Formats: sequence, C-alpha cells, structure tokens
Amino acid sequence: MLSMRQLSLMITLLSLAFVCSAADKIQWFQSHSNQPITLNAYLFMTSKCSYCKQADAFLENFAKTHAWLKVHRYVIDKQDVAMYRFHDFLQTQVDKEDFAIPSIFFCQARWKGFNGMESVYQLSNILRYCHQQLEKDNMLTAQTKQTIAQHIAASWWERNLHDQSSLGRALIKLSFLDTFSLPSMLAVLFLLVCFSLSMQRTMAWSYYLIFCGAIFIPYYLQQTFPGIFYTFFTNLRVFSFIWGVIVSLSIVSLMLKSRLYHPIISTVVLFITLLILQSYAQTATPNFGMIFSQWLLTHQYTMRQVALFNVFYQGLHLLFLTIIWLFMVKISRILSRRYQLMLKQFARLYLLIIGLTFMMYPHYLTHVSFFYFILFLSIIGQRFTGKCLSMGDNAFDTT
Repeated sequence: MLSMRQLSLMITLLSLAFVCSAADKIQWFQSHSNQPITLNAYLFMTSKCSYCKQADAFLENFAKTHAWLKVHRYVIDKQDVAMYRFHDFLQTQVDKEDFAIPSIFFCQARWKGFNGMESVYQLSNILRYCHQQLEKDNMLTAQTKQTIAQHIAASWWERNLHDQSSLGRALIKLSFLDTFSLPSMLAVLFLLVCFSLSMQRTMAWSYYLIFCGAIFIPYYLQQTFPGIFYTFFTNLRVFSFIWGVIVSLSIVSLMLKSRLYHPIISTVVLFITLLILQSYAQTATPNFGMIFSQWLLTHQYTMRQVALFNVFYQGLHLLFLTIIWLFMVKISRILSRRYQLMLKQFARLYLLIIGLTFMMYPHYLTHVSFFYFILFLSIIGQRFTGKCLSMGDNAFDTT
C-alpha cells in the first residue's frame, strides 16, 4: 500500500502535470459564428498591491464598455492555483523568470505594471488593436504579435523614463539612443556599403540624401501615422520578395562585370533597398521613435504637436547620424587607398545577403543578432570570393 507521504507526493505531481499541460491550452481568444470575437485577458495580482487594484479597476471598467473583452483574475496570495498558472503563462514569454505584478497576459503578450492614466491610454489602444486584428484575420498572426510586443516594450520604456516632465531632455536622450538602435546600425552599414561602391564626392552626397530620405520616411510614418505605416508594412512582403530578386540578380551581374547601370538607376535601386530595409528594421524592439511618440501622447500633446515634435526628433536623429556619416567619409577615404578592392567585395556581398533575405524571410532584419551575422558573413565571405568579385571591380563604379 502507498503511504500517506507517497500518496501526497503523487497527488502533487499529478496536479502539477495537469497545470503544466494547461499551458498548451491557453485560449487567447474565442471565435463564435455570427458573433464578435471574444478577447481573453488574464490578470495576475495580489490582494495588497495598490497598482494591482488600479489594473483590476481599469480592466473591469474597460470590459463594461467593450463587451468583447473577458477578464480572468488570479489573486496569487489567495488562490493556490494562481502561482502555477502564472508560471504557465510566463513560459509563453521571453522573460520566463520575471514574476513582476501586476501582469496582464493577452494575445500572447504580457503587460507589466500599471501607472495610472498613462497605462490606461496605452493599454486601451493595444487591446483595441489586438481585437481589430483578430476580427480581420480570425487568428493571431506573427505580424500582430510582433506589433503588440513592440508597442508594449515602447510603453515600458516610456513609463520608466527619467525626467519625464522635460520635453527637451526626452527629445535629446531618445534621439541620441536611437542613433545606436538596430535601424540606425543597418542604415550606417548600408551607407558604408554605398561609399565602398563609389568614392566620388558627388556620389557620396547623393548617397547621403538617400540615407536621410530612406530613414525619415518609415520612421516618421510609424511615429505619426502608424495606421498608414502598418497597412504599408502588411502588404510589403510580396514586393520585398520581388525586389530581393532584383537586388540579387543585380549583384550577380556586377560580379560578372556586366556594366548595365546608369548612376541614376543605381541610386534608385539603393534608395528602395534601404527603404525596405528600414521598414522591416523599424519593427524591432526597442523602438525609440515610438517611445518618444507615446511619451508625447501620454503628456497630452495634441496630434498636431506630436507631428511637429516628431519632425524635430527625426531632424536631431539625422544630425547625430550625420556626424557618424562625416566620420565614415574620412575613414572610407583613408581605407580606400589600401583596401579599396576588399571594401567593394564586402559591399557586394552585403547587398547580396540583403537581397536574399528579402526573398526568404525579411523579418530576420528585426533581430540584432542577424545584423551581426550579416556583418560576419560579409567579412568572411569577401576573403573567399576575391577572385570572382575582382572580375567586376568597376562594374558599379559610377564614374
């Protein structure tokens, strides 16, 4: 016979197995025929946490005015199963060991903390966006999950900003940090590639104008007109595949010394390539431009003021990048005296990898690790393809 201790252990293990298996059965939403989709939100809280009570009150009021939201509450210090369920939900997130409360799980995303009216405004918009996408697609698409995660990350950064009362400090701080973000790193590397293809002064300024335009357009659209940006971004996949084919074939033709390109054509090709590159990179996390926009909105600036301050933000951001650009012009000219062929080989391989990425899975461009992978592959690859690439040494030279 089983002892009481063994029986208790067996019951505990069975309970844990049951709870763990429930993690695979989390219902993020419910779809009914001829009825609106119901969005499930799971709140984890304690009975003595003041921020938890604020989050609970918000969800309760929001659910009263939005019938499509169903709130599930777990009070950790009063319900034995609550901590197990909390653990299950954490397994669906990147930060699996972060037990911060209050935590609200919905649409395979997690909202941590609650900061009064700022959280009310931001969380309301994200919940509405998720429900709209569910109504549209009848499923949680990868793009929807990524967009929600990006907005939540931006909200977290915005809530934890110091000097929140100072517009000037927030503007300078975030635009400076943005200089070292993934979109900026990709753009700066792309500018180095352009310099490597042609060291002429006139072409360098043309590439700089490409650089500014291709950065400003997706940045500003996402900051000021997110609806237009995400509509454009959702329909970008097919075009990015076609453009990836064009870029890849163009680079292969350069390797074979096919001098087919007029300076204007090459400039247009590079502009569209950087524009697509920046559009995908803009969905990376954190997005400092989005953080700044949310900072403005939570401080009750009007939409016209937000649009104006976003222009100032982009201008300051481009100023910081211009300093890097001027530094790179100097370095490129010094290196070109000794490593001109090597730089051209690196540039062509980089563009070829970008073109292939557009074709296969451009969402890789949202990962910092993939940026370093491209950099590493281009550096290593040019050492093994020197003979082939040297055949087209002047193919892209716009002399």
